[in-house]
Amino acid sequence: MTFQRHKRGIFGLAVLGLMAGCAPDSTAPNSTTPAALTVPSYAKIPAPNRIVDDDHAQCPTAGFTTIQSAVAASSPGDVIKVCAGLYQESVNIPISLTLLGAQAGKDGSGRKNTADATRESIIQPTSDAAISVVADGVIIDGFDVIEASGGNHAGIITSNAFSGYMIRNNIINETPYLGIGILFASTEGNPSIVERNYFDGHSDESGALSAVGVYQNGGDPGLHNATIRENTFFHNGGNGDNGTGINLLGNDPSQISNVLVERNKSIDDGSFIAMFYAPGTIITNNEVKRPTGSGIFVAEGNDNVVISYNKISDGQYGGVRVNASDFGGPTNSNLNISHNDIHNMGLQSSDPGPWLSGISAASSSMNNSLLSDNNSQNNGEDGIGIASGNSGNTINHNTMRGNAVFDAFDGSAGGGTAGTANTWTNNNCKTSSPAGLCK
Repeated sequence: MTFQRHKRGIFGLAVLGLMAGCAPDSTAPNSTTPAALTVPSYAKIPAPNRIVDDDHAQCPTAGFTTIQSAVAASSPGDVIKVCAGLYQESVNIPISLTLLGAQAGKDGSGRKNTADATRESIIQPTSDAAISVVADGVIIDGFDVIEASGGNHAGIITSNAFSGYMIRNNIINETPYLGIGILFASTEGNPSIVERNYFDGHSDESGALSAVGVYQNGGDPGLHNATIRENTFFHNGGNGDNGTGINLLGNDPSQISNVLVERNKSIDDGSFIAMFYAPGTIITNNEVKRPTGSGIFVAEGNDNVVISYNKISDGQYGGVRVNASDFGGPTNSNLNISHNDIHNMGLQSSDPGPWLSGISAASSSMNNSLLSDNNSQNNGEDGIGIASGNSGNTINHNTMRGNAVFDAFDGSAGGGTAGTANTWTNNNCKTSSPAGLCK
């Protein structure tokens, strides 16, 4: 199964200041999971109905040597244990199953990426996706997935016609050329979850181009009632710094809803997350280190989004960048950007501009939103920078110090604070344009 990716050319220079990330703050809540996002779990690893071993070295009595043959012999609700080995096949799962690899139940987000077939259940197809899921309630736990070379295949693909997926404790290796770890889709039925996985985009390899860990594409629409949590995203990037840990790319407000992104780590990615038409998304308690793009990129059509308690540091571009104007779409509204810790962003770039700020909004990109209690220090442009055409926003109780141009900047005009179109109150900062934005 192949698919169209980057269909709207979102990763060009216009969005060079992409996404962000963060880590738990001592004052942050333990979780902001909405009531509607009750995540299913199992108390212990269930006993298998069928056992697979490619060479019968680890499990001599296994009844199957390929995963697909065990799936074909299974009934809904069955559990398949896949012993350590190398499985060079594309697995299609058309019924509700639990698929357990050799590392099932062991947190994959910090597991060493060794590709050792004596300890790991490795799925590495020569073409197509490693695992394609077209059924409700499928669990995939404890594998090492290696995407087929050449890109445009994805490691794991879920269907927008079903829900209740649980993809956990896996190492997922993307090809560095247009690779995708999980093409994630789900209906509004039972909650789906991607947790405690390690996504390696291999952007440090020669010829790397735009690997993405978790991807929802407008050409494969539909991600609803989903949680992405406690994963590690590493080296998702490439030429032009266009890769992302997570890419939510909708084409209209109906395609993505009720998504929670929490407690993930993003290390040396191009950016942590990019959002297009992803209303209601919550991004909280994530840690982003050394992104080569921006930390968190909010493009068009993102209403009622919460970005809170994230830590973003030491990246080449800005921390949180709101930019609808470069895409011609509707302005974002009712954003809540609060309690984020952003520092040392945009200091390495030779391309000066507002996209190097800790938090920034491009012209006509953000209305009626709240920016509150953020700590934005030592960034390459402004601490918080608001361009013209943004109105009705409230910027209060933020700390901004040591930023290269202004701590606080607002280029709008209106009846708000200091002649801007926005309200600035109780901000702890030293330099501003116009004067009067700091307390």
